[in-house]
Parts: sequence; C-alpha cells; structure tokens
Amino acid sequence: MTLLPSSKSSIATSAAVPAATQHLASPVVGVSVPQLMGAAPPAALPPVPGLVPPVPVLVPAVLALPPVPVTPPVPVMTPEVPAVGLALPAVPGMHRFVWDLRYSPPDALSHEYPISAVVHDTPPEPLGPLVLPGTYQVKLTAGGQSFTQPLEVRMDPRVRTPADSLAQQLKLANGIVAAMGRDAAALRQVKQLRGRVAALPASARKGALGREVAAFVAKAAAIAGSEGDEEGAAPAPPAPPARRRGAPAASLEQLNDDLGRLLVLLNGADEAPTTQQQAGFAELERRLGGALARWDELRGRDLERLNDRLRRAGAAPVAAE
Repeated sequence: MTLLPSSKSSIATSAAVPAATQHLASPVVGVSVPQLMGAAPPAALPPVPGLVPPVPVLVPAVLALPPVPVTPPVPVMTPEVPAVGLALPAVPGMHRFVWDLRYSPPDALSHEYPISAVVHDTPPEPLGPLVLPGTYQVKLTAGGQSFTQPLEVRMDPRVRTPADSLAQQLKLANGIVAAMGRDAAALRQVKQLRGRVAALPASARKGALGREVAAFVAKAAAIAGSEGDEEGAAPAPPAPPARRRGAPAASLEQLNDDLGRLLVLLNGADEAPTTQQQAGFAELERRLGGALARWDELRGRDLERLNDRLRRAGAAPVAAE
C-alpha cells in the first residue's frame, strides 16, 4: 500500500501558529493503493478523482523558543507495536516528520533493491509491514507537553480485498518480522561467544584441549553461518563431510535471508497469504526452532563441558554472556 493524500487536505505552516507555542499540524488523509512489486501504482491503475501522486505521510510540527527536549511524532498503533519515529532536532521552528505507513523494519542481515527501483527514491528491501486501513494517532511530546492528531488511512476504492484478508497478511508479516528478530538476536550472541573464545591464550589451542576448542568453534560457525565469521573470532576448522541422509541444518544467517525474501514476496500484493507462503513460514519457523535449540545446547551443555576442561588445564573459563 502506498499513501495517496487527498487533494483537498491542507497542511498548516509556521506562519499560522504563534511563535511562542508548540504545535502539531493535522496530517493528510491517506488512501492506500495496491502494491505492484515496487512499481509506481498510479501509472498502472485508472485515475481516481481527487487524488494526487503518492507521497509519504507528512506531519508538520512547530517548536517554540527556547530549545526544548523533543520526542518525535510517532504513530500510535495500539495494540500493535508503534512504528519507529525519526528524531527531530530540539531547536525552534518548523519541522516535518515523515511516516511511510509501515511498522518497524525487520532485523535483516542483508538488503536488496527491487528490479523496479528508482535511483535515490526506492528503499532497499525487506521493509516493515504496512499498516491496515483505519484511524491512528500521531503524538508529539516537547517541553513537557504532548500533542496528538488523528490520521486516517483508507483503502483505495478500486481494491476489493476484504479487510480480514489484509489482517491475515499483516499477521503473517508480523510473525516473519518477529522470527527475524529472534534469529538476528541469536546470531549476535553467537558472534559475541566466538569472540570470547578467540581471546583464549595460545596454550588453550594445543593438544587435546585445542581440539576441543576447535570443535566448539566449528559448531558455533555452523550455527551462525558465514555471517558469524568476523574479524577477531576464532577461525573455524574445515567443515565435516556432508551427511548422507537429510538436508544439512540451516544456519541463522541463511534462515534470516530466507525469512526476508518471504516477507518481500508477502508484501508484494494486497492479498491474503497464499497456502505456499503460510507453509513456507511454518517450515522456516520449524528450522529456526532447530537452530535456536542447537544454540541453546552450545551455550549451555557444550560450554559447560569446555569450561570444565579449561579449568582443569589452568585456563580461565569462557563467560556465557
């Protein structure tokens, strides 16, 4: 969905507001039009009277003298998680806050531009899920005062997708974003643990103890994927031969990329999720659960075993967190 403001809407300017006051102007009324995999919707659809080319929601705000602490205007979307707002400078004058009608972006390890990207005018994907049509509130807090204005998001009248189908799409999108967050958080923890293992003294890398450390590092690298190979981390030994039966266990890096691609596909149209998308997410969630279980085993039982071996060798143990 892309926002189309009504041509009849007006935006307040600083000239209309006394210089000694704070003010949050009324946002325009938004109309959501179909998503076409990154293409500009108005060029592919019949015109609608009263609509102008698509732009994000523009929310003007006026701050008074002297400079005051500012919490930027944030769309309040209870009970959903609020979108992340842009910081406003704490200086007097007119400021503008732009909201793209999306929830917070996913914790993605990599981003790509769509094939239809326009230079300097297309954000890399995956993006956060789009909000549902409805009434929202924009809130500005400055100098101990709070200001709210309503914001209405309407569906393009040419789109016949039922509201419950859009709700199903948002539910699945939020599930994907949550899974990507769990994945990325675990990957950061694996990196930190590998960094602590890399700080072990050279004496811990010799003989039988060294082989145990190498095996621990190899297991951590398999869980993380290539994203876990960072400067300062203990190098992983060559991977063991592939198992004859079954697919190899997915790494956290690969799962994050797969989830991100699924989110891009899901956000590509204003339709209910397909059975393939739902089944794909269920499978990725299952595989993510397996990867997180392997990580819990590594930082639990395996780390305890390694630390016991380090203590017996007179070396300091590796901290779990």
